[in-house]
Amino acid sequence: MKPKSDQIDFHAGPSLSRHGNRILHPAMEGSYSQRMGRAQAKEEALLSFLASGEVCTTAEIAGALLYCSKETARRLMVKLVRRGLLKRDEIQTVGGVIHLFGLTSLGLASSLDGHADCPIYEMGRTSSQLLHHHLDTQAVRIVLEDYFDWADWIPEKILQVQECPSDRRGKKYPDGIGVNKDGVKIAVEIERTIKFGAEWETTLVSHWMAMRDGKYSKVIYFTDQLPQLWKQFRIIKEINLPFIHPIDFQKLWQTKFSIFSLSAVRKMAFEGMPDDGINAYVMPESADSKITPHVVISRNSLP
Repeated sequence: MKPKSDQIDFHAGPSLSRHGNRILHPAMEGSYSQRMGRAQAKEEALLSFLASGEVCTTAEIAGALLYCSKETARRLMVKLVRRGLLKRDEIQTVGGVIHLFGLTSLGLASSLDGHADCPIYEMGRTSSQLLHHHLDTQAVRIVLEDYFDWADWIPEKILQVQECPSDRRGKKYPDGIGVNKDGVKIAVEIERTIKFGAEWETTLVSHWMAMRDGKYSKVIYFTDQLPQLWKQFRIIKEINLPFIHPIDFQKLWQTKFSIFSLSAVRKMAFEGMPDDGINAYVMPESADSKITPHVVISRNSLP
């Protein structure tokens, strides 16, 4: 499994696989200034990632971002904690304790290209129920940027603060918006649990209105409940809004919505993608199809 070569050059430093295996030469080879340059580049990459609106992450995600092992990433983050750039938190979840590293005000100020509206991490304010969703979104972002040449990612936190408080009421924001290699702006949703009824309809209406207003052109869902989510798409026949003719949603979703396997993309983030792709499931091309086809995700299969 090989990482994407044009994404792993930290100031001409050594290329590292997602497992932290040295490909070109040992990490400690080279001059002192070269080693310090690589360390500084990784520090800047991590702070920029958090200051883009991600705010907090784990050593595992940081390792995927920086092409190093989880332990190497953890050591880097501990150093940043000691310097006051990050703060460390422990979140108790159903699956156990998650060690989280969050951005401080000093860390935000130290980022070379942080977003002006990015909040800082607040201890004790992280929901254990939403944390896995947040981390899955980060893993998807890393894969889309590294393997599929996406750029200009905007996390949900930034999307929310960019609008007036009065405009946020009742509105559903995507988990992120990015621009693909063809320049198309696409919204991304991580669906760990399937929405039903009025909540699902509200989400679809929000997406339709955003696409109508030109905020993005398509929506990609990543989930491990593909048949259930597919069924939810087929349930909605029309979108009805005041003063607007009913919208045929069955035609709309076939051209504007896609569904991919979350676990397959998560695997790419932490293990890399083989040259021949990785097995996954995606939405069928036709709404009349009753079987979700088995496909291979490759560098050309995502928008």
